[in-house]
Amino acid sequence: MTSLYRRHRPQTFDEVVGQAPIVRTMKNAVEHDKVHHAYLFVGSRGTGKTSIAKILARSLNCVNGPTLEPCGECESCRTIAAGTSLDVIEMDAASNNSVDDIRDLREKVGFAPAVGGWKVYILDEAHMLSTSAWNAFLKTLEEPPPNTIFVLATTEAHKVLPTIVDRCHRFDFRRPSLAEITTVLKRIADAEQIEADERALAMIARSASGSFRDAIGTLDQLVTYGDRTVTLEAVLEVLDVADADLIFGATDALAEHDPGAALERVQELADSGRDPVQFMRDLTAHLRQLVVVQTLGEAPDSFSVTADQTARLETQSRVLPQAEAVRAIDLVADALAAVKEGSDARIQLEVALLKAARPRADASVEALLMRIEQLERALDGEVVQALAEPPSTPVDDVAAAPTPVPDPPGPAGEPVVGIETLWPAVLERVREGEGGEMLAALLADARPASLEADELVLEYPQSASFSKRKIADPVNGERLADALKLVAGHPVSVRIELRDRPDDEEVKASKVESGLSEDQAIERMKDAFDAEDLSEPGPEPDPEEAPEPEGAR
Repeated sequence: MTSLYRRHRPQTFDEVVGQAPIVRTMKNAVEHDKVHHAYLFVGSRGTGKTSIAKILARSLNCVNGPTLEPCGECESCRTIAAGTSLDVIEMDAASNNSVDDIRDLREKVGFAPAVGGWKVYILDEAHMLSTSAWNAFLKTLEEPPPNTIFVLATTEAHKVLPTIVDRCHRFDFRRPSLAEITTVLKRIADAEQIEADERALAMIARSASGSFRDAIGTLDQLVTYGDRTVTLEAVLEVLDVADADLIFGATDALAEHDPGAALERVQELADSGRDPVQFMRDLTAHLRQLVVVQTLGEAPDSFSVTADQTARLETQSRVLPQAEAVRAIDLVADALAAVKEGSDARIQLEVALLKAARPRADASVEALLMRIEQLERALDGEVVQALAEPPSTPVDDVAAAPTPVPDPPGPAGEPVVGIETLWPAVLERVREGEGGEMLAALLADARPASLEADELVLEYPQSASFSKRKIADPVNGERLADALKLVAGHPVSVRIELRDRPDDEEVKASKVESGLSEDQAIERMKDAFDAEDLSEPGPEPDPEEAPEPEGAR
């Protein structure tokens, strides 16, 4: 029995869904006798490239042609639709890509059409032809016999030689939207008397990834599975696609920072027997939709699988901050990459959701910055609440009342987000880039003492004067300032101090045992390597050799 896709392939230009600019151009070409001898159709699979090529052939070879409405009853129309026409030759360049194949084509091109008035060659996967085959085909493509048309279809136009592209009229086929695919599925279901749930058709359209052929093929499979009845449960069972409620539930767990709920969703996924890898792909697509909705302020029409899901998507986009959604996408992408390398899919999914739901479980700089952002939002909320509270002092006595001085955020004026928390992130940023490891080594002995009034005080032991001088170097100082600004979110100045620390005694003891002080060690290294300490100031000028000021004589 013929498949649904072949039975319901569009037979006229008016039946084509989407690709309106291409359809309009092709209709005008047929109507005004301006059909070109070579076309290049570019687009992903299942977007209608071959279908439009066959419609063009039917419009030209119909007994009433050239016409925009082929009769569908004459011999040309019937044989072209069945794929048996001698005037429409389909070739697969993936398996016929040699010079000999092209030479055979060139010999047959010279024959006149058998039934209709035009010969149409449809070359699928045209980018698979070898360079030598293209060169052998170039002259024929440029100057074909009369009433001969070449349609080159490809998914990778960048692999087609520029000399070939220049001789063709190029059309780029866009991916159809979910609504367009759903429309085609509904039309086929009505024609075939298939009972199809609207949510099921929407899920089929979503899983097709912009391919009409894939969507119709899936519908054909589900018709066989459900005896002409298509339900959402059947779609989930056959395609192994995660339920939308499960995806929304996992995202809610991320928004509420509830790792327990996130693990429960993973357990539900495992109990249902669905593929965790497919779930991660669906979750990534869902999070991407949230980011788009947050950016645009509303859900685009292409996201409207069902009305209730669109409303839920917009609500969820207001709950989950964009930064957390983007970070979750990165974590799930890393999990997918780890699965490709052989890791267990469920474990990787659980770890990704745990990190996304609980930033404290993630030691990366991004997670640290997110925790800082959460603290800042919390502090802003406290400030807004304090400003919104009515004053307890009567209005008349406001001027006389003393202004309360707020308590410092922490002991000894330490900020809520202490420098001990920020400093590891600063060191990690410092290591990035050229010379980063050396600068990080110089900062190894440093201890962040305080962070007040946008000034960071770095404390070095008395024995680390060399490191202190190197950090004061303009290049190193600029790198440290850039790292501080990136982590803190605003410029932070640095002040370096030498202080006695408890561990200095151990350092001094080790130097006594070695018999060398730091300055002596540096001098010995300079002598051994014939080096020069660029951090030392230059010699003082001799006053006797200084030039006399102008006019002194």
